[in-house]
Amino acid sequence: MKSKTAYLVAFILAIAGVLFAGFLTISTKLYGVCPLKEPCPQFFGQPACIYGFILFAALLILSAIMLFKKEGKKEKAKKSNCLWTSTFVVSIIGILFAAVSIYKELSFPCPAGGCSYSLLLPTCIYGFAFFVGIFIFILLAKRK
Repeated sequence: MKSKTAYLVAFILAIAGVLFAGFLTISTKLYGVCPLKEPCPQFFGQPACIYGFILFAALLILSAIMLFKKEGKKEKAKKSNCLWTSTFVVSIIGILFAAVSIYKELSFPCPAGGCSYSLLLPTCIYGFAFFVGIFIFILLAKRK
């Protein structure tokens, strides 16, 4: 797989993550509850989706820079390596954050009727999948 194709897929996954986490964040902030009527893990008094949104926004910016940068000279190789490393690190942070969020989300006590998830699985699992996808395609882009 070409690097540009891998960066494009990572960019598209980051867009999907921003839209998904953005929807959850805006709805949660406006209405005070998760729009999908699910338990919402909190970190430092804020819903997890806010932090997911910030991480996805960072990945979107980094992957956009990597996707749309001009191919260039040796001086740019160092800058390119720094961008790749930054994207790699942010995706790892996203994976770890989403894993903790999943644990917290699944640790909530379910009501007497049991937990029901609008999207079949807890929302943090979808965020985790986006972060893992970005991580995989960033690794594929680095492979030569």
